[in-house]
Amino acid sequence: MSRFLRSERLPYIAAAAVALLLLSQAMRLEDFGPFGPGAGIFPQITAGLAAALALALVLVPALGRDAAAPGAAEEPVGPEERRTFHLYIAGLVLMVVGSAFLGFAVTAILLALLIAWLAERRPFHSALLFGLAGAVVGTIGLGHYMEIEMPYAAVDSLLRSLVR
Repeated sequence: MSRFLRSERLPYIAAAAVALLLLSQAMRLEDFGPFGPGAGIFPQITAGLAAALALALVLVPALGRDAAAPGAAEEPVGPEERRTFHLYIAGLVLMVVGSAFLGFAVTAILLALLIAWLAERRPFHSALLFGLAGAVVGTIGLGHYMEIEMPYAAVDSLLRSLVR
């Protein structure tokens, strides 16, 4: 294997390939329309930045190294960090499944409870209020006023009926 393709560069090469693929797909989206930025502007910017970072790491892998002393052992992940990580993974699953079957508002509330209350150990009432605020602002602000297509359920329809 050539010196350029050392094992430390392989993950960066894979990340660059994925980022460039995503960038090529994002470039097909409309970047500007008659009313301002289009649907493709955010994916184009984020995929472009990801591709630039990945290519920089391919060229200079030292940018991705940890600043710790060479040979220093990493601290093992404790049970609390592992629990938090698993709750965040459950939150990702909840976003996908919940938005498909429960609608935006219920998913926002459950996600806030899962992340803020269970994973981050915030008080229940503040996590619930945060979830309720996110549900109302998202459903009414994004769904009604900005007319963004969102997954709707009965609760979402009820919230939107308040402003019609």
